[in-house]
Amino acid sequence: MKEQLINLAKAKNFQPEWINSFPSDMQNNICYYLWMCELQKWLREKHNIHILIHYNVFSEKYRIEYIIHMDRELEEEYPEVKTFEQALEKGLFEALKLIKL
Repeated sequence: MKEQLINLAKAKNFQPEWINSFPSDMQNNICYYLWMCELQKWLREKHNIHILIHYNVFSEKYRIEYIIHMDRELEEEYPEVKTFEQALEKGLFEALKLIKL
């Protein structure tokens, strides 16, 4: 999923300047997590796409609660995953697909 997300983000013209000082293959998880945060901010500020991640205290898992774009909520059911980062990664991927170039 990591490579797919990075490639889709590049195709949608997301390339923060600071990323050039990090390894281009993004093998470092810290770098990748920072990149995902920057991508989420870019989606929110530039494209008005908001991603909400929900934590289920009973199952102790995360899932995408909703993705809102231009006051329209995507009506999809997203599966639960073990970590916040996995849920965010899936949410970012789905959100990038909404951007029309």
